[in-house]
Amino acid sequence: MCALYEAFPSRLTQIPHVSTQPTLAEGIAVSAQWGGMQMIEQIRGNRGGTVLVVEEPEIRESLLKMVRMGYYIEPTTAAIVAGVEQYLSKYAQRGKQWFQC
Repeated sequence: MCALYEAFPSRLTQIPHVSTQPTLAEGIAVSAQWGGMQMIEQIRGNRGGTVLVVEEPEIRESLLKMVRMGYYIEPTTAAIVAGVEQYLSKYAQRGKQWFQC
């Protein structure tokens, strides 16, 4: 599980240590998030931000989808693609803005 995801909804004041599991997205697999509380503060401070978690099957499917489209990306990037797809499917229908700049 993601340490930021654990801390965000619980209103924790420290990022918990979580054990990492093998993942396709090894570039973002960390047990303790450096700068995590600053990230949480920014997410909370930006008009109701949210933290999403993508599972291994979603990462794998996004990687395969990108390959079928002709894009050869690193699996960690596929986690981002999966997260954007998850965000759009959950929030785009509700009239929320896609991105806050």
